[in-house]
Amino acid sequence: MFLLITGIAIVPKPGAATALVFLNFLLMQLLYGGAESSPLFWPYGLLQGIFIDLYLLARGGRAFGLTGPRAVLDGLAMGALRAFPATAAQAAIITPLLSGTTKTGTYIMLYTATNVLGNAVEAGISAPLALRVARTVDPSVGFGEIDDATRMGPPTTEVGR
Repeated sequence: MFLLITGIAIVPKPGAATALVFLNFLLMQLLYGGAESSPLFWPYGLLQGIFIDLYLLARGGRAFGLTGPRAVLDGLAMGALRAFPATAAQAAIITPLLSGTTKTGTYIMLYTATNVLGNAVEAGISAPLALRVARTVDPSVGFGEIDDATRMGPPTTEVGR
């Protein structure tokens, strides 16, 4: 989550989250093989990022525009959106179809709820730290309209008019 939030803060464009999460998913499949190392599991990797990109679109490119509480809220939302549709789809649809294992409805709800809560909390905690790291790459990260106005000081007047 930390690397995802840092990457989104540096490149806050739609598609960045899906690309980052899917790349992470592919690397995990290559490094840690097993029953889920198949292109048929790729929808799970894509679902982890698509809804974050929709959130970035809904925020109009202003995600992580300001530091502080708003950055924490953006992190909470992105963490929850990474987990919600992906874990539910994995447990209810993808794994039963590809592995033949089924889970109860209660298991799917608890699995999804704990993933949503865990990812949201971790992303909310990581967001301010990730913004500090992203600022080392791009010093303008985390300075929105309000911060720009206070950083530049009062307007100056020209002498001689």
